[in-house]
Amino acid sequence: MAATSVVLGTSSPAFAATNPPGEEVNYHPEVFNGGFPVQSAGTIAEARTLSRGVLLRAWRANDDSNNLWFSYGDNLNAFRLDNARSANSPTVVPFGYNQWAIFHRGLDNHIYYGFMDESLHWSGWREVFGQTTSLTPAVTQLGAEHPFELYMTYRGSSSSSMWGTYFNGVWHDSVNLGGATNHSPAVAWNPRSNNGNGALWAAHTGTDGHVYINTQNYGGNWLAWFSVGGNLISGPAIATSNTGNMQMAGRAPDNHVWYQELNSGGGHASGWAQDFDSLTVGWAPFLIAVGGIIYTIATASNDHRGWYKRSFNGGNW
Repeated sequence: MAATSVVLGTSSPAFAATNPPGEEVNYHPEVFNGGFPVQSAGTIAEARTLSRGVLLRAWRANDDSNNLWFSYGDNLNAFRLDNARSANSPTVVPFGYNQWAIFHRGLDNHIYYGFMDESLHWSGWREVFGQTTSLTPAVTQLGAEHPFELYMTYRGSSSSSMWGTYFNGVWHDSVNLGGATNHSPAVAWNPRSNNGNGALWAAHTGTDGHVYINTQNYGGNWLAWFSVGGNLISGPAIATSNTGNMQMAGRAPDNHVWYQELNSGGGHASGWAQDFDSLTVGWAPFLIAVGGIIYTIATASNDHRGWYKRSFNGGNW
């Protein structure tokens, strides 16, 4: 929790008896190779390309191998990339119009990334030099307005501090975001923020369990963290629909997914609400926006199977 945070309504557990708007009641199974269940020892990440909406899924093996797996298309074969291994989950985001950028924390705490296109041409792993982490980094594409630009946030490798760095063909110097967390932070681009000029939104779970957000206008500086309440035992996820509405999700002490909705200015659009489904999760959920719809990807705690559902239907709140 940052010393400069503005605390707004952080009474524990700070959950409200509301429901996420347009949420499906039931989850659907994550599958590959025509129907085999995806099982992961961690969070499952997904991204769709801007041009054709082709899916790439990334997850950590459900064993002690630390192997990372990927699958192309909605249920196609799983494969590995250059024998990458990690003690944490990988992540993937769109890049350009027909590519993805893939990231993971190596077993040496260094951050590695690479690019793959819809024809499965692979760049090979590259290192983000001088930047290390103890957890999964979070990355966002800066929307269709800046398709070849990325922003990455991550927790430091030797402290609870958080850092951010910008990519536009090269990685720029990292900046200390302030605040403190025991989990991975999150970051998302909102094209409707800042009067339609776009802004980044970062989120983290503070050391007090409450969730904090921060924003940076395109080309500007980060402001101060401020609380949006809640009570999580994981880092939060954050995603933006094309309406500008944002959704956050995280694993709560009851081991269920809880949600919070925000408008394009970061204002509360709802209180924290428990997922309709009774799925018990073992890790932080992942959110992916597809046009106006936001999906939640969650990993069950009992059998480590992956599930997805629509958690926001693109309407108003």
